[in-house]
This record gives sequence, C-alpha cells and structure tokens, in this order.
Amino acid sequence: MTRSVAALLTLLALPAIVAATEARLLPGAGARVGEIQEVLPFSAERLFRAIVDCKNYRDFMPFVRASDGELEAAGTLLCQQTLKVPLDRRERSFAIRLTAARRAGGTAIEYTSDWRLVDDSGPMAQSFGTWTLRQVAPDQTFVRLRMLHDLGISPRLQNRATLKSLPWILDGLRQHVRRCRYDQPPAAGCRERPALAPRLRAEDEVDAAMSPGDRPR
Repeated sequence: MTRSVAALLTLLALPAIVAATEARLLPGAGARVGEIQEVLPFSAERLFRAIVDCKNYRDFMPFVRASDGELEAAGTLLCQQTLKVPLDRRERSFAIRLTAARRAGGTAIEYTSDWRLVDDSGPMAQSFGTWTLRQVAPDQTFVRLRMLHDLGISPRLQNRATLKSLPWILDGLRQHVRRCRYDQPPAAGCRERPALAPRLRAEDEVDAAMSPGDRPR
C-alpha cells in the first residue's frame, strides 16, 4: 500500500464530526469541558507552531487582551494572559504552564500540547486543556481541542461561554496560522513578533502524558 493511499484511508476513517465546527460539552456536572474537532488544510507542524505560541495568543484567541510567555529551564512554557469575557465583569490576569510532545508513526505525525493553570497565579477557578494534532495527509491535519476556562461564575453562563469560544478559536487559528512567523524558516522580510516554542518531549513520553480519553480515534 502506497503512502498516499494509506493517508487517504486514515482520513476517511476519521469520525464524520471532523468536517464540522460544532462544539459540544463533555459529560459532567457544573462547569464542563468543551470539545471541538475538525480537519484543517495545514500541516501539523505549522499548526503546532501556532498553538503553542502563547506569547502571541492575543492575536487570535477570543477574549485574550494581553499575552506573553517565556521558556522555562524544564522546556515548558510559562504563559501570562489577561482575559476579558463579555459575560464577566472584570479582566482576569493569570498564568498557565504549557507542555508539548511529538510522535511519528507510519504515515501519521501527531503533536499534543497540554496546559494547566499555575496555582495562585490569578482569579481563575481552573484552566486546563489539550490540543491534539494528527496529520492524515499532506496539508491535512485532524485537530481536536478540549478545554475549560472556569471563571468561577454560574455554570450555565460558563458552559455557554465555552461553547461560543471553541468555534471562534478554530476560526482565529485558520487565519493566524498563515502568518509569516510560522514559516519554516521564517520569511526574510517577516517583521512580526517572533514565535515562542516549548521543548518537545521525547516520543516515548507522549503515551504516558495522554490519558485514554485524549487519544485521537
């Protein structure tokens, strides 16, 4: 079986929902984790460079008023954000810690990026999420985002904000990923603020870092 045929079969085997951008809430009580998934027409590597670039989240993430980040000694990213959600009355500044991993197997290249709220970094009840990127064909990548930014407000309002935010994030990513800062190497004339990237974990660490529910199917 050729690589192109194998890639096509992998793409066809993905759930039908990846063709849509409809978000959903995962089962649970109170403020719930939201999920959205789709196949986007970009390479996994290029998308990865954009989703881990927390220094520039303000350019495409909904409700992010300010963002910055730095590479830590452990290879993780410490990301500072200021968030202002219309349903909320105030701006909230806080920090998250972001890790990332890459795995290649067969015709598929898979990246994962996880973030968690840094304890006592700001007025957030919790913030966590996982990006999963799996390249299924040239410039065709299955993208799944699961996340929760819990502001500590009414669960009904929080869940509504989560469902609204997820499609906007993917819409923003489709435009943002085209920026010259994510070219490899960056274009000579690119004057955009440079991208920030974590150190990738070794491939054999990916499976340990992903819970069964986070594995793409």
